[in-house]
Amino acid sequence: MLKNNIGVGSSNKWSRVCDTCQSAACIVYCLTDSVYLCSLCDAKFHAPNCVASWHERVWVCEICERAPAAFLCKADAATLCSSCDAHIHSSNPQASCHHRVPILPIIGSLLGQDHDIIGNIIVLN
Repeated sequence: MLKNNIGVGSSNKWSRVCDTCQSAACIVYCLTDSVYLCSLCDAKFHAPNCVASWHERVWVCEICERAPAAFLCKADAATLCSSCDAHIHSSNPQASCHHRVPILPIIGSLLGQDHDIIGNIIVLN
């Protein structure tokens, strides 16, 4: 499912919606479960002290906002999927020289150990 994101400042007005809550834009892709998750659902399902906290996740591409990121462009400080990386870094000679590295999976909570979830709100302690 896609969510219209007009006016948010994104180059892509259609971002992927969280597979779990179906209401918020996703920020990570869980490689273990093959699901896209928003920050709240990721915090709920990949909380510290649970088996799922060891699931490997990657950020969602900052350009298309629809695919798992595969590379980090250090020059642009952006996470990119394979398709966006190829498109952007083949566009001109200067961009093709950008230093890019493979994305390492995220393991554990994105928020660290010090948070609680009350209803649909993340409370930082």
